[in-house]
Amino acid sequence: MSLESLNINVCCLSETRIQDSGEVLQIRSPSVALKSLFYVRLSGDPVASSFGLAGVGVALSARAEAALVDWIPINSRLCAVRLESSIKVRRNRREKRCLFVISAYAPTDCSPDAIKDEFYHQLSVLLQKVRSTDIVVLAGDLNAQVGRLGTEESRLGSRWGLVGRRSDNGDRLLQLCTDHNLFLASTNFRHSHRRCATWRPPSASQAWTQIDHIAISYRWRGCVKDCRSFWSTYLDSDHAVVCANLGLLFSGQRSDHHQRIDVSKLVATSVASKYRTELASRLATTPPKSIDEHWSQLLDAMKMAGTVSCGFAKRPAFKHWVSSGSLQLIEARRSTPGDREFDHKRRMLRREIGQSLHKDREAWWSERANELEAAAASGNYRKLFQLIRATGSKKSGVSETICEDDGMPITNIHRRLGRWAEFFEGQFNWPAAPATSVRLSCQSGLCQSGPSLAPS
Repeated sequence: MSLESLNINVCCLSETRIQDSGEVLQIRSPSVALKSLFYVRLSGDPVASSFGLAGVGVALSARAEAALVDWIPINSRLCAVRLESSIKVRRNRREKRCLFVISAYAPTDCSPDAIKDEFYHQLSVLLQKVRSTDIVVLAGDLNAQVGRLGTEESRLGSRWGLVGRRSDNGDRLLQLCTDHNLFLASTNFRHSHRRCATWRPPSASQAWTQIDHIAISYRWRGCVKDCRSFWSTYLDSDHAVVCANLGLLFSGQRSDHHQRIDVSKLVATSVASKYRTELASRLATTPPKSIDEHWSQLLDAMKMAGTVSCGFAKRPAFKHWVSSGSLQLIEARRSTPGDREFDHKRRMLRREIGQSLHKDREAWWSERANELEAAAASGNYRKLFQLIRATGSKKSGVSETICEDDGMPITNIHRRLGRWAEFFEGQFNWPAAPATSVRLSCQSGLCQSGPSLAPS
């Protein structure tokens, strides 16, 4: 809901506390007016999983998912995606450039230096994988307070950052920007104090600070049209949503939703008879020249006969399990201001939302169970297995944990498909077994066989 209302295509997630890097989650807004689908990829490691801490990820809209080239999970604090895009370089000219987005969750400022050193070392190693033509974007909860930059630091950012004392993480972030030629877009636009602050401390005596940042390659800093925080979009968190508007276009094409033939009508005798008649009239009478031509003719004939006799199936309207009452509570929480005097109201709404969603989920599962029982009792196994598939989690078409022969994970989507082809080619093309000579001897009607022995 929040992603679509802010028109976000790429969202870097921090503190997800989910460590599964091999599954792609699909999330859809429960609102009727908002119908977009987002794909969430998560990154983690076993150490963080045992404590239930950290966890990062990237949420992509359908348009960004179509432009996905690489998915690079590192650990529970770092991951990256590479997306095909284009940028306007002249008035009537656009160049194809890949957008390399890094989602980062840095250790807090009070963490030991060894942990912070390890994080920035891994981040530097990840930045070294960037191609010279890529547009780099670093975003996330960096726990770094940089304050207002001076004129001598103009290549690292502008002077419109939130006023505050620069922390140790702030120095480390600026050093990283110096080493890899990055520019802090979050300090480049003049906004009010509320739109610059990104974190609200738990104590009322502490000042709001700016510790979440978005950085971009210095050369392409001009493509950032705006960067600010949105406290009006409530996330049930002490952090605000930080958005940057980039003048880029994704190159990926949306997948076309092909119409499906309504094969369920073939149960009727009249429809099945009409289908057989149509199919017989469309089959070629002359034998085809090759098996491929034969299959192509047969496929076209089946499609045309099915279209004429059965027609197309209507796509059922998506019905979300969240009820209208829960949506009203969610909207009430979203419209509640983020000031401290509304903390009690937000806590009450959060409790009511949790109870309402629990009831909605139980009702949804009960309805699905009744549909499964009805399909099994009537012997409609097609509908039964369709319902079973619909209730399960959506798996990605390509596994996220495919590796090369040397054990290195493959990040490129197209390379993963090629690796699968190589694997099956190796499985079905074993070398022939070596030929061995066999000695046969027949004595008293008994035959004995065995490998030939060299004369002693």
